Amino acid sequence: MLEENQRLQKQVTKQDSLIVSLQEGNRVMQEQINLLNRELREAKKEFDQKLQAAREMGDRLVADRQKRAARISELEKVNRKLTGQTQWLRKQRDQFRKAFHVESKGAKTKILPQSLPTVAKATTQALSQHGYVMMARMVTDQKAVYVTEQKRALPPSLELQGFRNQYLVVLEKMGQDQTKLSVKADFERVAGGGRVLEARLEEISEIELRLIQKIEQALKHPEKA
Repeated sequence: MLEENQRLQKQVTKQDSLIVSLQEGNRVMQEQINLLNRELREAKKEFDQKLQAAREMGDRLVADRQKRAARISELEKVNRKLTGQTQWLRKQRDQFRKAFHVESKGAKTKILPQSLPTVAKATTQALSQHGYVMMARMVTDQKAVYVTEQKRALPPSLELQGFRNQYLVVLEKMGQDQTKLSVKADFERVAGGGRVLEARLEEISEIELRLIQKIEQALKHPEKA
């Protein structure tokens, strides 16, 4: 009987030891599970942050692409507009040049011993001082063309006549200190009641020569032109 009790006691002790070992194993296993869960949560959190950052970057790229596309569309519209304006200006320039070749025929000319810039300055000075407003101009290093607005003077009385006149002035560089001056006047007489009278050729010639004289005067004495 005593031996049986001792044997049973040994089995109980062995079972207790096994239970303690199992409990310790469970504790270690739980700690490993907790560690894995924590690592999984941290990994998921990092992944979610990276995913959110990627989405935000994607949104910015889409928005930036849309902005670039809108900017490109805007620039294309501006380019088309500028292209149209350039074509229009070229057309106007060509028409101006054709009109110039026609209108400059028969102009009074004179070769002046001064440079193109000097004569150009004297020309604008003389026109301004005598009441002529510039309507159009084209200036290069070889040529300058000036077209004035029409200057009008109403008849002071029925007995006296008024006039209206418009100048086309062309300067061409002939050398380092030599410029060709051409003056064409569109001159008309205006009688009482607003009737327009055709001017005589001598009158037109006199008007053209008078401007040439004023330009020469401005070249010699700028302060007295």
